[in-house]
Amino acid sequence: MDVVRARLGSAVEWVVAAIFLLATLAVGSLVLRELRAAASVVPDTTRAAALVTASSALPAHVPGKAVSVPLLILAPEKEIRVGDTASRVAVMLGREAETGVQQSDIGPVGERTTRYYDYSGTRFALVFESPDRGTSLKVTAIYLQ
Repeated sequence: MDVVRARLGSAVEWVVAAIFLLATLAVGSLVLRELRAAASVVPDTTRAAALVTASSALPAHVPGKAVSVPLLILAPEKEIRVGDTASRVAVMLGREAETGVQQSDIGPVGERTTRYYDYSGTRFALVFESPDRGTSLKVTAIYLQ
């Protein structure tokens, strides 16, 4: 009886060890599959940089180290967002905030105008484009200098 119990105990130990081995292999397989999926989702940085440069090229007169932002808060009641009209910006900031000469060039949508501003010590450039012919100019980019 002791011999049968010893053989049965040994067989149970082997079965438990085999189950742990299979579970370890299954978890390892899942981890590898997730790593491969994550690697395929990460874009190639050179290709992504080329696409960004081609689709939204920096206006010719904006410094290369300028930072693009979607929202610029100048005072508690004065903020400029991408999509604001040129008339709203002119009313909010006034002509005295404009510095330098406005520059025009050709962008991805068509002709675009870059205007430079200095408001309360904050220097920035606004890029205006008209998405459709005959519509008012809208802010398409804000660059902090």
